[in-house]
Amino acid sequence: MADANTDSGQQSQDAQHLDEQTSLQQAGPDVAQSHIADATVNTTNPAAPDTPSVYQEIRDPSNNQADSNARGTESLLDVAALASDDGAPRAIDAPPSIGTSQVQSTDSNAIFAVLGSRTIEPQAAATEPAATTQAAPGQAAPETTISDTTPAPIVSPDEAPPDPPEDSVPTITLDENITPNDVINAAEAATNIAITGIVGGDAKLGDTVTLTVNGKTFTGTVDADLKFSINVPGSDLVADSDKTINASVTTTDAAGNSASASDTETYSVNDQVMVSLSGPSNVNEGATTTEYTVSLKDVAGDAVIAETDVTVTLTYAGTATDGTDYTKQVTVKVSAGSSSNTFTLATTDDVYADNGETIIATISNVSGGGFESIAIDTANDEVITTIADETANDITTDPDKLDNDTVTLKVVACDSTGSTILGDTNSGTEGETLYYKVAAFVNGTEVSGVTGTVGVLFTDALTNGTSGASDYTKPASATVTVGQAFSAALVDDYFKESTETFTVQLDTGSTYSNDSLYEYEKVTLDASVVTSTVTDESVAGPEDTVTLKVVACDSTGSTILGDTNSGTEGETLYYKVAAFVNGTEVSGVTGTVGVLFTDALTNGTSGASDYTKPASATVTVGQAFSAALVDDYFKESTETFTVQLDTGSTYSNDSLYEYEKVTLDASVVTSTVTDELLANTTAADTVYVKLTGAALVVEGESATYTVTLVDAAGAEVKLYAGQSVTVSLNTADGTSTTAAEGIDYTSKDTGTLTITGSALGVSSNTFTVVTIDDYYKDNGEKYQVSISNPTSSTSTFEALALADADNGKGVVTVETTINDQTGSDQTAGIADTVYVKLTGAALVVEGESATYTVTLVDAAGAEVKLYAGQSVTVSLNTADGTSTTAAEGIDYTSKDTGTLTITGSALGVSSNTFTVVTIDDYYKDNGRKIPSQY
Repeated sequence: MADANTDSGQQSQDAQHLDEQTSLQQAGPDVAQSHIADATVNTTNPAAPDTPSVYQEIRDPSNNQADSNARGTESLLDVAALASDDGAPRAIDAPPSIGTSQVQSTDSNAIFAVLGSRTIEPQAAATEPAATTQAAPGQAAPETTISDTTPAPIVSPDEAPPDPPEDSVPTITLDENITPNDVINAAEAATNIAITGIVGGDAKLGDTVTLTVNGKTFTGTVDADLKFSINVPGSDLVADSDKTINASVTTTDAAGNSASASDTETYSVNDQVMVSLSGPSNVNEGATTTEYTVSLKDVAGDAVIAETDVTVTLTYAGTATDGTDYTKQVTVKVSAGSSSNTFTLATTDDVYADNGETIIATISNVSGGGFESIAIDTANDEVITTIADETANDITTDPDKLDNDTVTLKVVACDSTGSTILGDTNSGTEGETLYYKVAAFVNGTEVSGVTGTVGVLFTDALTNGTSGASDYTKPASATVTVGQAFSAALVDDYFKESTETFTVQLDTGSTYSNDSLYEYEKVTLDASVVTSTVTDESVAGPEDTVTLKVVACDSTGSTILGDTNSGTEGETLYYKVAAFVNGTEVSGVTGTVGVLFTDALTNGTSGASDYTKPASATVTVGQAFSAALVDDYFKESTETFTVQLDTGSTYSNDSLYEYEKVTLDASVVTSTVTDELLANTTAADTVYVKLTGAALVVEGESATYTVTLVDAAGAEVKLYAGQSVTVSLNTADGTSTTAAEGIDYTSKDTGTLTITGSALGVSSNTFTVVTIDDYYKDNGEKYQVSISNPTSSTSTFEALALADADNGKGVVTVETTINDQTGSDQTAGIADTVYVKLTGAALVVEGESATYTVTLVDAAGAEVKLYAGQSVTVSLNTADGTSTTAAEGIDYTSKDTGTLTITGSALGVSSNTFTVVTIDDYYKDNGRKIPSQY
């Protein structure tokens, strides 16, 4: 409340302010939509000088900022401090005068309720506000300062501090339905059921949730979404006495304080009675099954006692047939006071091999029992029983009793229709057909109507040379149909054979498979044989004659190319001796025979020079043999040779028996050999020209070089009369420490060399290069000799080329080093010496200088020049003359300690000069002599 001593003007102003605005309570929701900045209003009330008044600044969000340095309109409200423990507003004092308040709070998060407004004038830089007090009566109104210091709990002087915050707790909520309808049925009772829910409050990720069901605990953890899911066996949920799930969660805060929360959820269990069927999985044919059981159980699987009779209806399915394989029972009664009943099924022992037939018994309907609800347990409403056939006691073993259940199969000889049995033998001449069938017998008597398939065996009598497909053609498949005729076609071959035999019987290792709906209980396979005899014709016809001749073929011998073939040098041609019967090639003919290779001399074929024939002239019939065409370097026209049978050779059959008749055909195969095209020539087609020669030569001597023809293997190739090869010769300075052409050696740049053939053959020729013995000390100078442009005047070879290091056939350039002052040039001679000579003035006038020249010359007197980097130095000497001598130092100046150097230049220098000065004295000494020397 305002101080009673506040002057009336101020009170009037405050009253007007309050009249124009609504109270805090009237502000209502607008307060929550505004912002409050906590501020302390310090006043000094004379009546209560020690009592602070606490206010809060209220600001309209549309202004959104209280800034003491900006001009603007600001809404203010007298707000009670939130000082009570429960957070409810409480009025403490009346507001200060709006006109004198100093607003400094800038907290943008304050809550506002609008009660009034005022204009704020911009202020100077912020300074510490001076505290003002409430004025006494008659004095000026006190100035109020509103400060935005750090908020503190707003309390009245007469109130105690608020209590500390209470500890927070977690919460847990179980989901309402544990199954889609919150009722556990039989299927669900047999599985795990997920119990789910959510936690809240202080519960957090990783906290443990504990469920209690049926006296057992199940735990899980809280996930990131504050949810949990814990599997509980359906059986425990069914067994729980009060059908209630108890859940709890415990959490611990950072300070180590633990708190828990709990929840419960109830559910229901289906009380329907379920009817199930169990029984045997197999039974022996002819026996009675063990018991089938019809049971009444609850959802938990416990037996339930019927109050009245329960009628269970059964249906049957499967591969077994009711009335033929077993006798069914349609209804079963579970009597009142019982929870189950049993029944059996009798099976029939028949003659069919029907092992594995099934009886499928299924509950189709249930009724009675006096229960609220009864139903079929669909998970256990069916039993499959398999009937096992052929037990040990099913087939009689008493030889005195007829075994009417056993079918015996065996092979017999028959006619082409299979209707007439001929017994266990038959015979025929080559070219005819023999017939057989698998007959069915019961107690020794053939019976009809037996079907199915079984394997048969054809066996050759090797003692008399029978050879399977060579003598007869058996069925394409070894499996034949019972009761149907099958055959063996006797091959009319060209072999000279004695009587041959083979046998036909059942393959007792094969599987008999009846094609009808039912197989028989017991089938035995009789291995008795039918013996078949084959004889040759009495007179051999064309079909019995084997004709042998040479044919061209591929490398495998499988494809006949006819009576000609051809190839390029380096290729291989193939041939074989083929056997023909009636003009058609036949296989299987063996033995050896001779062949002949013949050259066609008219076109230059020369046996081993053009092709390589087999090492032996005897070859094996039917196997390929070859002639390798020699890839030589000669340029030849087309060459031919022929291959044929040697009709004078002996044909010898390597087999046990020879053929009925064999003839040798002398027809020839003509083979043609051609050179490769020039573009396809290889190293084998090329003759190479290489150069060899001296690596060292003594200066002044001649070096010898040889040009040689070689083949791809490096062997020398000879030229014969009328053949020649010419190459161009070239010389050049060496690659390092070079010799100078024309100065150190004679040039061969315009020369050629020809290798000319002879009757005995020539493969090379030589030439020389002369070196020049000079006076330079130039040991080790090098020059190169090379050949180029090889040509053949008669086009003797397919290809002519220069050798090189890459093809490994040699080189065409030889570098030779000139050795100076060695061998014959070891002692320097006149030609190796450079001479230094002196020339000069024969006369000089006393008192003048005489000029002398030192010159380098060779043995011929020609000047020798020094070039850049070269020099020759001589010592100079003067002495008195030999007669009428001048006196050294008196008549001329001395040179006894002097030297003279001839220094080379780019253009060459061969000499240098020096002078001797004469002394003009007063003696009359004309004619005195000054000898100068070096």
